[in-house]
Amino acid sequence: MTTTHNKIDADRNLLSFGEFGNTYSAVLTYDAAGIASGDVIILGKIPGESRITDLRLNHGAMGTNVTLNVGWIDAGVANSSNANYFLSGSNVAAAGVKRSDAKVLNVVNDTYITATVGGATATGNLEMIVTYQFHG
Repeated sequence: MTTTHNKIDADRNLLSFGEFGNTYSAVLTYDAAGIASGDVIILGKIPGESRITDLRLNHGAMGTNVTLNVGWIDAGVANSSNANYFLSGSNVAAAGVKRSDAKVLNVVNDTYITATVGGATATGNLEMIVTYQFHG
């Protein structure tokens, strides 16, 4: 059974640092401990009427054979999501940095940034830096 982790904290905290005009960088962090393959971690929420232009994942060694899909869930529309929009099957067994090469994502509603664990049980730290332009 799939379990969702961290949604309450994601709803509570919209972190954005370094305002440059309408461009923000949200730093979303999570310390994973024994997260099962198939489970979804909600890292944070980007406000509606935004344009997500970049996503970078900094991660610790998450465990042998562990992969991550990084995607989004629309908070305003049921069943509207893309679990691997930003990164798909990204190997996170050893510590490293991954950068999305996805095209710009325009979001109408508040949107959760998610990481879905694959391959094996994950333990380690995740930090995502999401750059977006707020037009709301």
